[in-house]
Amino acid sequence: MNQITSFKSRLTDIAKKSILPTITEPSFSYGGGSFMVGGNITGTGTYITQSTVRQISTVTSCINIITEDVSKIPFHMEQMTETNGWVPVPLVSPIGNIVRYPNNRHTMKEIFRMCIDDLIMNGNAYIVIIRDDSGMPSEFIYVPYNSVSVYENEEGDLIYNATHKMFKNKTTSDSKEDGFTRNIHFEDMIHLKKNVINGEITGRGLIYTASEVFGLALAAQETAARTFNNGAALPGFIKTDEQVDEETATQIKSRFMEAQGGVNKSGSPAVISGATFIKTGMSPAELQLENARNQQTIEIARMLRIPLYKLAVPSSSETATLEEQEISYIHNTLNFYTNLIEEEFNRKIFLRRDMEKYRFHFDFTSIAIPDFQKRISAWAMAHTNGFVTSGYVAARENFPIPSDENGGNQYVVPVNQAVISGDDSVPLGLSTHDGDKTPVHDTPMKQAEEVQ
Repeated sequence: MNQITSFKSRLTDIAKKSILPTITEPSFSYGGGSFMVGGNITGTGTYITQSTVRQISTVTSCINIITEDVSKIPFHMEQMTETNGWVPVPLVSPIGNIVRYPNNRHTMKEIFRMCIDDLIMNGNAYIVIIRDDSGMPSEFIYVPYNSVSVYENEEGDLIYNATHKMFKNKTTSDSKEDGFTRNIHFEDMIHLKKNVINGEITGRGLIYTASEVFGLALAAQETAARTFNNGAALPGFIKTDEQVDEETATQIKSRFMEAQGGVNKSGSPAVISGATFIKTGMSPAELQLENARNQQTIEIARMLRIPLYKLAVPSSSETATLEEQEISYIHNTLNFYTNLIEEEFNRKIFLRRDMEKYRFHFDFTSIAIPDFQKRISAWAMAHTNGFVTSGYVAARENFPIPSDENGGNQYVVPVNQAVISGDDSVPLGLSTHDGDKTPVHDTPMKQAEEVQ
């Protein structure tokens, strides 16, 4: 125990001398102190860190799928209007422009990719809000998770000690601070958290909460690699018919490995007179190595809520259509990350009284209904029944927006319907008529121009 305490003390002294902020004492709860050196030792003997866990193909694939899918969903600042409901704020406006280009180094899509990666692997992601003199955001700066520490002050407010070179010559929460390291008030920090336990002020990443799952997958992968490297040479020993000296034993072993060791010599016969090979280990088939690796793939996909069809793994859900599986993936996986981002942006950027007028929002329209024909049919039905205007539909589909004079902001409703037992005087656009007389339109029909 004294050695561990001494180790923590020395490590803390080193961190204080560095440019990065120190990690506070509660951070040692992540992996019993191994958080400070970057990972956990698992029961399989594998060491799980950010680098080693990414060597598992399933982990890398799942992280890429989530980060890329979230970043490709259109992210807008929207304003509530009387005629068209929520509409995106034009990009030419200052706030609309920084949503797309938050700073001179990253796009918002790049920031989201990095944040989702940090959130999955480490449980925390940070974006610092740089404000102008009026209090409105002028920049969003992504800060890596290992460059931020957080503590709670005497008033119960969270203060973030963040370090980044992009802070130079910028005003943050404390206008008197300059340099690379700043104390950021919670109102100026977008803090995304995952796997928060018992009300902790920071989240926990998967490499600390589920390290054994990754350890098994990594051990199975390393076992497969060693199997291929050893070729047909299974674990065991060579028994000779008579006593041999050390030099002879070395020669017998070398001859056996020359014939059997390595991928290129796998399956080559070895002839050793007066000796017998006795197997002490199991073959890949006996180990059920392939089944073990497949099971770990399914386990990691389940943990990250990635449907198996995205990993090209057959599953029982193949009876559902691809569109149904995609919608399920949106609701069960992507919505968690997008809602988390939306809520943090909305409560850190807008006042409570403004949240009914403005919002940050991910638009799933093009993702949830990827087929153009189905999308247009849905818009046509909504427009015909008076739910949306033609101008709103054109804006959502990036079509030329009709002017107000051409009915861009007007709602239309079917004129051949009426409420049962309702008013019989609903105008249908036809003149009244008597008996068998053919009804005529009140206005003459517009004739098409003759084609020359």
